[in-house]
Amino acid sequence: ASRVSPKVAVVYLMYTPEASTNTQFGTGNPNDEAVYYRESDSAGVVWKPKVNITPYNRVTGPSYSPWVEAKGLYDSNDKLHIIYNATLIPTDPYGHLFASWSAFVSGSSLFHWSNATNTISRIYNAEWDTSVINDTAFCRWIGFNMLNLGGFGISECNGHLYVVWTMSTD
Repeated sequence: ASRVSPKVAVVYLMYTPEASTNTQFGTGNPNDEAVYYRESDSAGVVWKPKVNITPYNRVTGPSYSPWVEAKGLYDSNDKLHIIYNATLIPTDPYGHLFASWSAFVSGSSLFHWSNATNTISRIYNAEWDTSVINDTAFCRWIGFNMLNLGGFGISECNGHLYVVWTMSTD
């Protein structure tokens, strides 16, 4: 919720249309998501339509698939900022015959979007060479989700935005 106006936003992840309808994964691909938000200028009385800030084309890719969480914040200028982590996905992932997308995963990155600029920028690159997963230093126990960063947050102090996160193997 904004501190300077009655604006409020809900930020969430939702399966892409491809993930929802692709028969390769039966009930949909839980690794193929997009970041959406819905905003109200009336403290939640009336809501605007949902907005997809990550309309990546999976066929012409490569692209990024958001993973697990997204956070939003209105700054002191009443601009919405959204941060989310995402995994690099290769061109046309549905054209591959993998049972899951874990074969594609090589870490993740943390991204920022704002309605002030309507652009996505990378905050931190935590993408890894896929050989790390089989590195004996990790006893080959790392699941594809272990190399992602997460537990992140965004805040503002004296007109500056701050982002914190947690991750392993850094």
